[in-house]
Formats: sequence, structure tokens, C-alpha cells
Amino acid sequence: MPMCTECGATVVKTTILPEYEIDLGGLRVKLVNAVIREVCEACGDATIEIPDIGGLARVAAMARALLPLRLNGEEIRFIRKALDMNGREFAQAMELTPETVSRWENGVPGVGGYVEKLLRHNVCALLHSKTPAIVYDPVSITHMRIINTPEGFVLPTLEFRRVLVKDKRDTEEAWDQLPIAA
Repeated sequence: MPMCTECGATVVKTTILPEYEIDLGGLRVKLVNAVIREVCEACGDATIEIPDIGGLARVAAMARALLPLRLNGEEIRFIRKALDMNGREFAQAMELTPETVSRWENGVPGVGGYVEKLLRHNVCALLHSKTPAIVYDPVSITHMRIINTPEGFVLPTLEFRRVLVKDKRDTEEAWDQLPIAA
């Protein structure tokens, strides 16, 4: 039986929230039927638990890389962190200088079309085995036409849910993306 971390009572009500929105550090996501909320009926203390937050960050980074809107600095930083890399490691993996990565993450223009496509290819190549519910075809990035967004543009909220993914030998829970609303 769950125990309240605040008062120690064991009268804790657990519910799964139908929707929960969160900013993952540059990327707004909505989680559907996945977030666990526990409320202590004795003291009212409430906690939120997001299952597999690292997996969520990876699948959100992959989904963002597959969305043909120009990446901004905050999103590039988010993707780097989802890869669990510091700036130097990311620069080395992408064959860039750390200064270039820093400029990109701080919004200094310079990521051109072909460089952005290469970045997306590399990110997806590094993440696709860790995001089993996301369908990835490298050709989709090859044929992608990256759309410039106007100043102040707000990226649509990406929606995800937990699903069961069947492997050759195993079944596991993973994050899957829901279609983007038009």
C-alpha cells in the first residue's frame, strides 16, 4: 500500500490522469492516460508520477526531429539533453565544434537546411532503437522540406501515450506519439 511521504499515512488515493501537460525544457507535451496522481486523504499532499521520464524525453526528441518545422535553439538543447550528452559530447558526435553547438542552442542563426537535415538524421539514428513505438524511415528526413516559422511561432503541443510494444522475445511499455491536431 502506498504511503504518504508527508505524514506517513497509508490512506493514499491513486488515479491515472486523462491528460497532463508539461514543459520538458523547451518542448510542451501532453500525456494521455499515463500520469499517476497520488493524494493523501489524511493530509491532502499530492504527488505526480510520470512513468519513464527519460523514455518520454527520447520519444519527444525523436518526434520533434521528424516534424518539418525549423528547430530553434531551445529545441536543439532539449534534443541534446534527451540524448544524454553534454555540449562537448554532442559536438563530437555531430562532428561540430562545441562553440557551434553553443551558438545554435543560444539562437544564433547558422543552422542551414542541409545541416539541419543531417542533424535530424544523426539524432534519429541515435534514438530510434530506444524509441520502439515511433516509426522511423530515414527517407522521410531526406525528402523533408523544412518550414521556416515566423517570429513568436508556438510549436503545437506534442501528445504521447503509453503503449505495449511487442519485440521478438518480449513485450514492453513505451511512449507513442498521437497524431498532431490540425
